Amino acid sequence: MGTNRNNPFLNLISLHDRLTRSMENRGTAMDMSDTQSGSWSPVVDVFETDVSLVIVAELPGLDKADVNVTVEGDRLIIRGERTRHMSVPGEQTHRMERAHGTFHRTFPLPSSVDTDQITANQENGILTITLPLDPSREPRRIPILRGN
Repeated sequence: MGTNRNNPFLNLISLHDRLTRSMENRGTAMDMSDTQSGSWSPVVDVFETDVSLVIVAELPGLDKADVNVTVEGDRLIIRGERTRHMSVPGEQTHRMERAHGTFHRTFPLPSSVDTDQITANQENGILTITLPLDPSREPRRIPILRGN
């Protein structure tokens, strides 16, 4: 059995998953659609409370040292790598469904996020990123004054 890159069925499933997520993200109150790349992509939920946006990513089998969360400009980026841990001498693989390799998820940040107060916590394979909202950063309408 080949790697994920050489398996057209896994590539098709990955494309289908990305298209499905893209269609589900349309029409949300705050556009948190994202881009992704790498050998695999963790699934995420994005939701909003009164005081923050929250991104929850499933990262089974990854230690916090395997994951990097950064803010670059107006984007939040989650990067990491999952390695294939199990190796049996003389093994002959019959099925390999758990993806491994690098991943990269990018989320555009609304201007109302206070990027200095973002926190991340990882427990039991779940990464939770809390992005506090700063109401003073909300877009506001500027009145146009009459000229002379």
